[in-house]
Amino acid sequence: MTTEKRQHQRFDARIKVKFKSGNEFAACYSKNISRGGIFLETKVLPDPNATVELVLDLSDSVPEAGAEKLSLKGRVVRLMSVNEGSQTIHKIALQFIDIPHRTQLLLDQYYQNVQE
Repeated sequence: MTTEKRQHQRFDARIKVKFKSGNEFAACYSKNISRGGIFLETKVLPDPNATVELVLDLSDSVPEAGAEKLSLKGRVVRLMSVNEGSQTIHKIALQFIDIPHRTQLLLDQYYQNVQE
């Protein structure tokens, strides 16, 4: 019997995400999201255990967000690199940290929408 160690339920989600790695933002898409964090696949490798700035575009899923992008921070908690054909893809698990209250409310609305 497998025991689930995750604190929050994951939802499959293809969300446009930008994250700051060094001095530049990298664009990618999420694979899934939970109340505690997000899982990304990207060609840009962030530093392990780094705290990164994230910008999530939930405008297609949360009308209340409008054209606004949600800014928050995440800490790299898991990192795996795999070769897919001639490319290296980095699979990154980020734990959300210090989420502003308004951002948390919009994320909660997103979670509600994906559950329905």
